[in-house]
Amino acid sequence: MSEKKKTDILRLLIFSSLASAAVILVWISENKRFSHIPSGLLIAAGIAFFAEIAILLTIRSKNAVLRGVKIILLFVLNFSLFSAAVVYCFSSAIILQPHFDEKADAELRNENIAEEIFFEGENGIISGWFYNAAGKSAPTVLYFYGNYETAATRMNALIKNYKNSAFSGCNFAVFDYPAYGKSEGNCSDEALLRFSLEAFDELQKRTDRIIALGYSVGTGPAVYLASQRDLDALILYAPYSDGNDLYNNIIDIFHGPLERLISFNIKSKEYASSVKEDTLILASEKDELIPYLSSSELADKFGDNCTFIKTPEIGHNDFLGSVFVKEKTARFIKERVMQ
Repeated sequence: MSEKKKTDILRLLIFSSLASAAVILVWISENKRFSHIPSGLLIAAGIAFFAEIAILLTIRSKNAVLRGVKIILLFVLNFSLFSAAVVYCFSSAIILQPHFDEKADAELRNENIAEEIFFEGENGIISGWFYNAAGKSAPTVLYFYGNYETAATRMNALIKNYKNSAFSGCNFAVFDYPAYGKSEGNCSDEALLRFSLEAFDELQKRTDRIIALGYSVGTGPAVYLASQRDLDALILYAPYSDGNDLYNNIIDIFHGPLERLISFNIKSKEYASSVKEDTLILASEKDELIPYLSSSELADKFGDNCTFIKTPEIGHNDFLGSVFVKEKTARFIKERVMQ
């Protein structure tokens, strides 16, 4: 190998090592979650980086085989470190996708039927909507939505179809997660759990009868809320037992130590046993995003107060429009809450 090629390889390795160091800094600073990074993973990253430095310092070995082994090892270390950091940094972005539905928000403002709410949360201002459709004495459904929704999106859709919905006879409230809609802050698993309590406490200023309804990603904070506050009932559409299940449904590798690479990991199953309220769970074997077995596993963690229903063959995005889901939900509310 010519001296020029050796020099080019050395420069590439140095650049690669610097890139790994930069990844560590991004990992810590951009996510603003230094205290929550699994210590073992961060220590492993540090060891890998210093190992790279040691290899670089001894890369100019006269033994060609040894030099080749060092180069390969260095690339493996860099690739492993970079891959781990990228997965950790972007895993939450797969599940949480903050956005603002300007059209739905404008329609709600023009109709002036629902009340827009703002309150101060720990991470900043939280916004939402409250639809007083049935009066103060009626129960209020507090909805925790899926990742593609916003408070304005769901409230606008509900108002248009309220009389034919499962929630006719109830009031309806939905708040935007941190970073969604007009809410401030950063969205993460811990932020969502904290948000669920803040939203409940704010809503309690208007009513003392609250049904928590969670769909998809929103089932995690809904279960957590039910484990921490007294509710009239809990309803879950397409829930997950463990946040890992959402990722393993995409690529089944996040088990054991690799679970620590996931930055969004609400473990609903750990809160379910503390829920005392009547609970309704609906899940589908045809759900392409949340495994039916994950929903079933979660249901097993609840007590005898949980009703688990397998829906007909509907996809993940069909729950809110399903006549079957609507009928089962309406009956549950009538029998467990209204009476």
